[in-house]
Amino acid sequence: MTNKKFSFIIFFVILLILNSVSYSQPSKVYLQLECNNFMLTSTNTLQFDVRFFNHSYVECRVLAWGFCWDFNKTILNGGTGTLSIIASDLPVNMQPRNPTVYIVSTPGRLIVSPNLSPGNGNGLLIPSGGSVLIMRLRLQTSVPEFYGNSYNILFRKHTGPSPHVSIYFDTSYTYSMNILRYIELQTITN
Repeated sequence: MTNKKFSFIIFFVILLILNSVSYSQPSKVYLQLECNNFMLTSTNTLQFDVRFFNHSYVECRVLAWGFCWDFNKTILNGGTGTLSIIASDLPVNMQPRNPTVYIVSTPGRLIVSPNLSPGNGNGLLIPSGGSVLIMRLRLQTSVPEFYGNSYNILFRKHTGPSPHVSIYFDTSYTYSMNILRYIELQTITN
């Protein structure tokens, strides 16, 4: 075989490899938390859903979720606020717990703690393109109606010691080395 033919074959093989690499789909995990279906169900009660979406090319396994939202506490109109979980598509041992309205700070906070009871190896498998209703929340004030209509319930996005959004991935589930993991947070404003 001549050097020209050999060089052409090597060049062609390298070109094929580079071409297949450049068109391959990257493996990344694109996860989204979204509050939706926001509605007033009475003059002193509002509810909304918290949903998790896996827009990735791969499945993911999640163990637990914890949440904190900042909100306009003046909407409670001087009443006592209560937060309740009224529905979830999660198994009971994976549902978030201890919903709390915290009004000592400004802004006020709505807090829901993670339930870590399932343990590693028992996380919820969410397939590529799948979603799950983590919970439907109900916020009520003890007085007959909310004040105004500016609820502004916003995911708390910081890494300080105060509560924020936390997602616990099942450590028994291994992702490939080059996966990018991040969460997009969608918020409620009215």
